[in-house]
Amino acid sequence: IRIGEGLLNTFWICLGTVACTVPVAAMAGYIFARYRSRVTEVIFYAVLAGYFVPVQMVLIPLYALCGQLGLTNTLPGLFLPLTAFNIPFWTIIYRSFFRGLPGELAEAARIDGAGHTGIFLRIMLPLANPATALATLLVFMGAWSDYLVSLIMLNDQRLFTMQLRIA
Repeated sequence: IRIGEGLLNTFWICLGTVACTVPVAAMAGYIFARYRSRVTEVIFYAVLAGYFVPVQMVLIPLYALCGQLGLTNTLPGLFLPLTAFNIPFWTIIYRSFFRGLPGELAEAARIDGAGHTGIFLRIMLPLANPATALATLLVFMGAWSDYLVSLIMLNDQRLFTMQLRIA
């Protein structure tokens, strides 16, 4: 049943999901925590609404969309939807984390001449290492154990993940 091929495919899916989820969620969480306005609040609640959409409800439209984009039966066609399902939850977690950090840190960095990107990359993101480690671990485990989205999006046995091969 080609276990090695399945392990490698699953590993690539996990890496792609982590690489696309964690940075986006961290940046979005930081923006929603530090730059509060009506626009960011509306966008945050739209992201929050995405958290409450079950995967099973959007499988058919997701498959149709990926078919139109040429992503069905490809590894990116699997890890991009997994990323989309993970981003809302981790954005909420990062937002909570960044709201707990003192605003004086950003103010001190701004006085020292750091811009928005510098404050995020040099000050805030290193302070969020515990949240980032947790996000990386849990997103990796979630992508590793995914069965349903893999079953729908992959038809070629050469691309099957371990879950599909075992089943």
